[in-house]
Order: sequence, then C-alpha cells, then structure tokens
Amino acid sequence: MSISSYRLSDRAAAAEAARLAAPVQNVVDSTTAVVGDFSQFEWMGWGQRAAGVEVTPETAMRSSAVWRCVTLISGTMMSAPLGVYEHLPNGGRRYVADHPYNRFLQVEPNEEMSGPEFIELQAMAMLLRGNGYGLMRQARNGTITSIDYYHPARVLPFRSSDTVWYQFTNLDGSVETHHGSYVIHFRGPGRDTTGIRALSAIAHHAQAIGINLASREYTSGQFERGLLTNDYFSFPEGTKISKEQRADFKEYLRKKAQGVANAHNPLLLENGGEWKRVSVSAKDAQLLELLQYSVVDVARIFGTPPHMIGETSAATTWGTGIEQMTVGFKLYTCVPHVRRFAKELTRKLFPVIGAKPSRFFVDFDVEAMQVGDSKSQADYFKAALGGNQLPGWMSQNEVRRMKNLPPLPHPDADKVYFPPAPAPIGHNGGPRWSPMTMPQMTRKLLNLAQDNRGKGSGLRAEATGTDTTTLYVYDVIDAFWGVSAADFARELAAITTPKVRLRINSPGGDVFEARAMMTAIREHPAEFTASIDALAASAAAVLTLGCDSTEIAEGGFYMIHRAWTFAMGNAADLTATATLLSKIDDVMTDDFVAKSGRSAEEIKAWLEAETWFNAAEAIDAGSSIG
Repeated sequence: MSISSYRLSDRAAAAEAARLAAPVQNVVDSTTAVVGDFSQFEWMGWGQRAAGVEVTPETAMRSSAVWRCVTLISGTMMSAPLGVYEHLPNGGRRYVADHPYNRFLQVEPNEEMSGPEFIELQAMAMLLRGNGYGLMRQARNGTITSIDYYHPARVLPFRSSDTVWYQFTNLDGSVETHHGSYVIHFRGPGRDTTGIRALSAIAHHAQAIGINLASREYTSGQFERGLLTNDYFSFPEGTKISKEQRADFKEYLRKKAQGVANAHNPLLLENGGEWKRVSVSAKDAQLLELLQYSVVDVARIFGTPPHMIGETSAATTWGTGIEQMTVGFKLYTCVPHVRRFAKELTRKLFPVIGAKPSRFFVDFDVEAMQVGDSKSQADYFKAALGGNQLPGWMSQNEVRRMKNLPPLPHPDADKVYFPPAPAPIGHNGGPRWSPMTMPQMTRKLLNLAQDNRGKGSGLRAEATGTDTTTLYVYDVIDAFWGVSAADFARELAAITTPKVRLRINSPGGDVFEARAMMTAIREHPAEFTASIDALAASAAAVLTLGCDSTEIAEGGFYMIHRAWTFAMGNAADLTATATLLSKIDDVMTDDFVAKSGRSAEEIKAWLEAETWFNAAEAIDAGSSIG
C-alpha cells in the first residue's frame, strides 16, 4: 500500500487499512475542537495579542532577549557531538563510528543542510513552537535515504483510529500524509490537549514576551518622534492661539523636530514661545526597570542565566558565581533538551521490535559541553591521567582525542595509569618475584581490563560435538571488567551435554568471583576437563580446582600466589583486611592440597613465592593435571 506514491511499511499499511475501513463521519460528528487550544491557531499563522502587540514565534524573535535565548540553547545543542552507540553485555557502551546512520546525524541528513544545522533548526522549532519535525524518506528496500526538515507551520499531526498521523504541506502546495513511525517528532516539555504536540513557550508566555516587545517599541517610538511625551511649549500670558495656529504649529514640529535625522535641528518659536521639559526622571527610571525586568523574565522562560544573554546589571562579570551559573545552564537547561532529542531519535531510528529493544541507540556526548578555562582543563586532565600518583581514569590518547590531537604511537599511551604497589616493609626495593613482579601483574590485569573496555566479554560457549560443549574463559575474572560469576553460571546452566571442555586463557582477577565459578562447575552434572591454552594465573587457577581433570598446552603457564588486595583506612581496617587475606590463603592451601596431593608446607611455599609453572613443571607438581 502507498500514500501519495510513498510506500508504507507493513505496520503503517495495516493502520491505514483499518482507518479506511472505519465508517465515514459527518462534520458534526468530528472531533470536538477544544476552546483555548492555541496550537491550531498557531498552525494557521495566527498569533496572540498581548501588551498591544501581536505575539507569534516570528515576532517573538524580534526581541533581542528571545533571539539570544533561542540561538544560545540551540547552538549549544548543535555543538554537542551526536552519534550511534551500542550497548555492551557488561553494561558499558561503545561508539559505533562506522554505523550508516551517523551520516544523517553528523554529516548530511538531507541535501539542503548538515547534521549540526538540522539539530539547530529542530531545537529552534522546539523552543519557539514546542515541536520540530523530521520526515524519514526510505528506498523500496526500507533503507533510510534522508531525513527531511519541515517547518512546524507546514506540519499538522492528528489522530485517526487511535493512530498518530502527520500531514505535511510541501512548498509547491502538495500534501503528504505519513504514519507516525516515519516522523521524528522533537518535542519540548509537556503535551497539549491533543496529547500529540508539546507545549509552546511563546503561546504560554505571550504576555511576558509581549511586554518585552511593547517596551522596545515604545522606546524606539521616542526616537522616531524626536520629542518626548514630557516636552511642552508655553507662550506669554495673554497670547491667544487659534485652532488653525495649533494645527500649523504641530505640523511644523513634525517636519522640523520629529525623527532621528532632525534631533538636533533648532526650532524657531514666535511670539515669545518657550520649549520646556517636565522633570519626570522617575518615569524614565521605571521604563528602564521594565525593560530590564522583561529581559530577565524572558531568560527565566527559557531557563537561561541573564548574564548569558547580556543582562549583567545584577551580576558580577567574573568569579565562581558566573561559572557555576554557566555549568547550571548546561546541566539544567540543555541536558533535558538533548535527552529528549536523543530518545526520540533512538525510538524512530531503532524501533522496539516486539518487547526487545535494539542494542543500538543515539546519544549526545554531553561531556563535550563541559569545557572550562585552560587552568580548569589542565587540572581535570591531570587528575584523569593519574596526577599525584593516584589512580587515573583516562589514557593519554583519550585526552588527546578530546583535544583533537593525533594519537601517540607509544604502547603505554593507551593505558590507564595505576600506581605501583609499595615495596614490603624491610624489602630493599629490588625485584622480589620472578618472572613477573606483583606490580607488573597488577598493571597487566589493569591494562587488560582497560583494553577490554568497550569490547565484548571473553566468555562464550559452543557445541564441539554431540556430547561435548566447549566453554571459553578468555578474559579477566571480574564482575565489571571481564567475565563475571553471574554470566558464567548463566552460560553453564544452559549446557546440557554430558561433557564440558573449559578452555582458559586468563591472568586471573577477583578470587570470590572465581570461587563462585568453581562452585558452579562442581555442582554441574557434566564431566569437566580444564584446558589451559596459554595462561591460568591467580584467580584463574582456582577454576581448575573444580574440574575433573586438567590439561595444559605446551608453552602454557600456571601461576599461584597468596591473596592480595588494595586497602585503605585506619589500623583496625588494615588489620581486618590482613586477617581476611590470611583466611583466603588457608582456604586456597586446602584446595590445592586436595587437588595435587602435595603437602600443605609445599603449597604454602609456592603461594608465598608466587610460583610460575611451565607445562612440564605443572605436570610434575600435580597442580594442573588431576
């Protein structure tokens, strides 16, 4: 089915067929027009009259305060990077740079404008009229080819058979009607009585904006006339002036004194006439106060700090107060708008199918709007990179990317800094562990976690025969950065084959997560064989303890060590942490004794020394072949 040569989707075609099957209503049976709903009048080009002036979105933009508020907010929204992201299984998100929809969002939604300009126009429409509209055009195969911008005055949304439709009027006068699934409707806050349109700030605050326009017109009129209303002329007592003389004198004043060009022309007064002015400074002051109040009132309507639109009479122009107001503008004014825009783009570009949302979504990079002065940026990036020997949260190349600088080729430029562990008391500071020191192990774990940020989990299962399932643990063992016990148990519960091969390549991680995974292995009815493909270190070695047998590849390594952690607090806190670590060591000792058949003294010595076994040593020790 098609409408105006535009092919409808199956869902839209079904809705249109239902609408056509409904009985035709007479005019008297049509939907009742709600009295006081201004949106219909605004769509027809009418406006409200307030303070003696016509107030429409177009006339409102003649106000410098309205102009600056609208262009400031829309410009800020336009400046925030916009793109397609992907939800990751670990709860993170990843920017999808090569997604085809980024062309519409960033480069060219249609042939007439760029992506940022499209967002700016939609933001201006939303701020002035409460609503902006974009029409998605599609090829025959359903691929989106463009997103056209329509001025809100040329779009009329309506309901038919409980379905929202949009009527578009083209520049040539032709009319198109499209189902709501093809229309990106950028709304402001609230909904009108129809439940389709958002509320218009101009319509709801016409009085305040009208006062601003009227006060400006009044002031400009003073310059146009050249004489103030408190100017007057007097003649000597006894001088009589006829009606005709008064008319001639007014015409003389109009020609000689009215207008800016005649502001300094001298007047020739006959019969002893004098030009005087009443002192009404209080009235002039009230006019200035009214102008100032109207500007502040307009700023209040749009949620804009007055100093950002040039009204600084009641505020200092420097200091933290102005800075915090600017931060508040971005947080409390711009972020709600970009959130609504992002969710509407996501809803229409990646619609929910059944009850399952898409893994892709559209979002603005709000952090890009938080740009401080050079000193503030330097302090922020210093802390992000791990200044003062504290843990960082950004790599050098991430910082350089934010500043539009090319990445550094050094391998450490992509690593997040983490301070090395301090040397033990009484230690001379030289290497204590071999072949990999504990600080090196720490950095390896953290760097691997950083490398995996934004990537999929290293946990996966695949059938390798009629009776065997292979389960891979190729990642850090951690509930946040890598393979979690919850995900592992969920994968394990879905396995029904009598045999499972657990292939391991992991530097370890959280001992409690590993312990929960080992318990899940022991409680599963299948026969488990652990295969160490390259490395089973630290917490990863615990997984082999739950398996029925263990194999290690030639060139593989198996490492065990005493439990360790990072801790902070007072003496009691650190003592409690040390006690907990000792308990964990005791449990691991018992487990390895039971698995290898070695004595507790041997196991404790291996744990104390952080022992690395190659394949032959592991077989000889009995710690990886059970």
